[in-house]
Amino acid sequence: MQLTLSKLFAFVVATQAIGIASGALLPLPATAVAASAAISPSPLDFSTGISCTNSNLGGSCGTNFVASIPSGCFNYVAPFNDAITSVQVNTGLACTFFVNAGCAGAAITITGTVNDLTNTSFNDALSSYECNSALKAILRVPQT
Repeated sequence: MQLTLSKLFAFVVATQAIGIASGALLPLPATAVAASAAISPSPLDFSTGISCTNSNLGGSCGTNFVASIPSGCFNYVAPFNDAITSVQVNTGLACTFFVNAGCAGAAITITGTVNDLTNTSFNDALSSYECNSALKAILRVPQT
């Protein structure tokens, strides 16, 4: 059986769930995947989901990449900065999207898919994002 990043992440999330259920929270590793020195995504980076300029994951779409979970802050660049209308976050993750660069200002945390931000104050206003394990985000477990 080949070990992929998604299988590794699923294992880490399952291990956390078992630890929480048994009352013995196990710390997540600080870096699940080594950071890439390249400007563009490399095989060491992994996708947290996609962001699109139109509703229903339409228009121009880009993949949101991070080097590790929890991730640092990532700023959108053209054509996505202040142009996002729909977002899909990969299973097991929770990403927080911010209206200002540097992960500042008003924020919305998303798990799963939001097909249309049109009727919210976040439509065409997102400038940055950061991602964490959905388990930690939902349970509000402090990161170690």
